[in-house]
Amino acid sequence: MILGLLRYSHRRIISIGELSHALSLAFAQGKQDTASLKGSIELPIGYKVANLGMQLDIGSVAVAVALNKTGSGVSSKSTIKLSHTGKASNPFWQMNAQLKGNFDSLWATDGLTNGTVKNRLIMLPIWLLLETNPPEVFFTNKLLKYSTTIGKTGTAK
Repeated sequence: MILGLLRYSHRRIISIGELSHALSLAFAQGKQDTASLKGSIELPIGYKVANLGMQLDIGSVAVAVALNKTGSGVSSKSTIKLSHTGKASNPFWQMNAQLKGNFDSLWATDGLTNGTVKNRLIMLPIWLLLETNPPEVFFTNKLLKYSTTIGKTGTAK
């Protein structure tokens, strides 16, 4: 997880802005869980993301990728992309992540459990790390409404 890396950063933690998200948990045997996340981050003008390592943590689920020259990275069935928006003088970048995998047991530690509940409020931390020297670290806490049916599916929005 990113938390262990923070002590090495000499930069402040910057928040993730304009965040939209959706998590879907599939408790049936053989089904995959998914998360989609879109947000904006502020980086120094002229920043280059090509060939950077990047890690995204959504609660207890951590996905690490190496970004290619277009700012895209793939890990197993998950993809993450950073793209610059607007003029070169604009410091804002768009992050778009699509995660897919078997995350049930990890998200269960965050309170997203296999049971029958409706609109349970869950606070989920979201961390983004760009492996530069020093690291660029971004963070936000999202309050989600979690609903699920035992043995079937759950959603957090």
